[in-house]
Amino acid sequence: MTTVSRVAAACAAAPSHTSASAGILQAARLLLPDLERGRRIDAAILRTVMETACGASDATGAWDW
Repeated sequence: MTTVSRVAAACAAAPSHTSASAGILQAARLLLPDLERGRRIDAAILRTVMETACGASDATGAWDW
């Protein structure tokens, strides 16, 4: 399973609002399997993970690059 498909599956379960620390922890958990395998994390994957973890986009101010 790829990072994007894992993130897509997690989107349904993602809360609409999370605390900053909980969002960061969730993002780390979503990225960890790919990092352990030495896979490259590009901007598109990171954006998707962060939007899932924080429940909103960077454009809304939920998180910052």
